[in-house]
Amino acid sequence: MPEARQYKYSEIPEYFPRDNKNSLWKPRKKISKMIGTLAEVSMAEGERYYLRLMLNLKRGATSFEDLRTLNGIIHPNYQSVCKALRLLEDPQLYEDTMREAIATKSAFQIRNLFTLICVIL
Repeated sequence: MPEARQYKYSEIPEYFPRDNKNSLWKPRKKISKMIGTLAEVSMAEGERYYLRLMLNLKRGATSFEDLRTLNGIIHPNYQSVCKALRLLEDPQLYEDTMREAIATKSAFQIRNLFTLICVIL
């Protein structure tokens, strides 16, 4: 049976279905392709956005504090740890964010997002 700590949060449902009755993730008896998703979060939402970045990046996170910990240093917030990882300097982050917005947002929202990205950069 696979060890849960080797997966990112979005990969967990493929190997561990949620038992809502007992509020637990239980090992899947038969491995099958499942898609785990995280709620859509705008860059304008600040900490929620950076939390989502960390959930999509860090494998084996066990707590919110663990998501903010890098090289033994507990950062005060998710934005701080994202900066320490230099995630905000990666052009791919902004390209992926725009692609996601194009698929789900209105033209007005996409323009606002583009403006926000320009201000950040």
